[in-house]
Amino acid sequence: MNNEYLKLVHEALNKKIELAQNNAKQLKKLYEDVAEDLLKKASKSKGFNKAWLNDYSKVVQNRLRELENNIYELNEDALKTSSQIAAAVQATFFEYLEDKFELDIPKELYKSIYSIPEDIVLKLISGNLYKDGKGLASRIWSSTNKMGQDINFILAKGIAEQKSYLEMIKDLEKYVDPAAKKPWNWKTVYPGVNKQVDYNAQRLMRTGINHSFYLSSMESNKRNPYVESVHWELSGQHYERQVKRFGRDECDDYVEQNKYNLGQGNFPKDEVPIPHVQCLCTQYGVITKSMEEIGKELGDWIAGGNNPMLDEWYTTNGKNNAFSKLAVSKEENSGIIKAILKEGGIINE
Repeated sequence: MNNEYLKLVHEALNKKIELAQNNAKQLKKLYEDVAEDLLKKASKSKGFNKAWLNDYSKVVQNRLRELENNIYELNEDALKTSSQIAAAVQATFFEYLEDKFELDIPKELYKSIYSIPEDIVLKLISGNLYKDGKGLASRIWSSTNKMGQDINFILAKGIAEQKSYLEMIKDLEKYVDPAAKKPWNWKTVYPGVNKQVDYNAQRLMRTGINHSFYLSSMESNKRNPYVESVHWELSGQHYERQVKRFGRDECDDYVEQNKYNLGQGNFPKDEVPIPHVQCLCTQYGVITKSMEEIGKELGDWIAGGNNPMLDEWYTTNGKNNAFSKLAVSKEENSGIIKAILKEGGIINE
């Protein structure tokens, strides 16, 4: 395995993990702000009754719509960033080769070849990736709508049971505050009410970040002619989170299979399974050639050498076929490349 390339993969994975952790904190803060606002409004009530509950429900719905918009923006940014992190692996790989072996290829050209189409993020936002067809906005609405229903249920139940003002406020606080601990009998007292108010939103964001990273990685792996297959590697937490508690899952099968004769845990670039919800496993391209071998091969090809694999690679992924036919001087080479970049709208001069 190419160690330099694998290092880039692990750096990207660490960035994805950091992104997920930071966004989890931001999401939790959004819910904490909502909890503070709703509790402050409820604490000003002079008495809980059905009329008050109707008015308060309107306040809740308005505040949850704001939360919904904020969650959408946070998710959208996270999906784009995760996709960019994954795409940068292949671009950085070729930039490294360019710098180390002085290939004289402008970085802009590699970035144009390995930039990830916007439809990757759009697939996740629109829901086209999933069997149920639910998009990001629909999933977020489902989460916030459930929160509104839970709040109404808690308060309506408290009014019907003639709970004291203090009891109702405490129960409301236990629900809306994501950091609040619920009593052991919470599910019995409030059946059907979520025990962790931000659970579904956190789950949605983690899955979105993972799937955006996965889609971008798979697309960029296809565009790298030196990626021979894609390896499925179990998360370091897989045993504790999954096997120990619930038993084996499909990821154990993926990492053990060799039905394609590409090595254990390896898949063809267009046959990699989609990670399940909240999957923390890693999928990365397998490159067995060394940087020296690849650098020499690219250098010979750029100088005009015959290489059908690289010719086909550029025909499929490049702006046009000119790049694979650069058996010209450095000055002419630079002029041709600039013309390609200008035509593609990548540079203005």
